Amino acid sequence: MGSSATEFLAKAAVYRCFVCFASVFAIFSPACPVLYVSQTGSGADGSSWQTAYKTIGEALAAAAPGTEIWIREGVYPERLVIQQPGLKLRGGFAGDESSLDQRHGGETVIDAQGNGRPLRVNQVSDVILERLTLRRGYAMGFGGALYAPNCPNLTLVMCIIEDSTSFS
Repeated sequence: MGSSATEFLAKAAVYRCFVCFASVFAIFSPACPVLYVSQTGSGADGSSWQTAYKTIGEALAAAAPGTEIWIREGVYPERLVIQQPGLKLRGGFAGDESSLDQRHGGETVIDAQGNGRPLRVNQVSDVILERLTLRRGYAMGFGGALYAPNCPNLTLVMCIIEDSTSFS
């Protein structure tokens, strides 16, 4: 057997081991961490509704890839940038839920107040935006409310974009 065939078989064996390890890790790894955002939280560490971050930006700064961010109903006057892959921003919480199926809150609004985009997803994959209203975005170029260049698998679920403009 030639050296290229030997290298191929060695790489294939390593790949099989990696796939097996990844599969086992996926089965036994804990659920994605959840960070909480509420304008009435203490702002301490975002680990519960009581200690929730007061802004979405604070939660984004603390989030690792794959984190879920649960956002309580209300209007958040922010301009945000998502830079971690796999983040899930979920709005519409009342602030007393412990699981997604208990969600019963009202509207969660990210309001740029006419000073740029409410949200930019910065070249990362597998981001989910759910039950968010992106309001009063203004941008020169593309995406008055949301700009997401080169973002494979960006998913919007029950999101509203309102009162936003972009000019080229």
